[in-house]
Amino acid sequence: DAQYLLAIEAFSGARFEKNDEKGFYWLSKAAEVNKFARVKYAWLLATHADAKYRNGKLAQELLLTVDDSHVDKLSFYQAQAAAAAETGHFDDAVKWQKKAFEDAKELELPLTHVEQQLASYTNKTAWREAI
Repeated sequence: DAQYLLAIEAFSGARFEKNDEKGFYWLSKAAEVNKFARVKYAWLLATHADAKYRNGKLAQELLLTVDDSHVDKLSFYQAQAAAAAETGHFDDAVKWQKKAFEDAKELELPLTHVEQQLASYTNKTAWREAI
């Protein structure tokens, strides 16, 4: 958990200088033992704005170790969709993002962001997001 928190701090720059490389380092370490970190790591590998940090294949491999019973289904579904899109599997991305949409709707969360991601995948465009 400490490694996950270090990663989040490194990405945010809230308490010390923002540093994506350190963030990825600590997140990869945390992902070895923490499913939440694994999902977050997969998301960033699939969506990072800088191509040097993206690795859709690794994102998919990480997500294979997290099952559908994961507590944070919304993040899991969104990471699955993003990883599928990053590897060019847009039909799968749409399928996963529709699950994310249904989960967000059921939780009564704002849908705008989820809908934008779905539109991106429907248009065969991978999602990009700055940290």
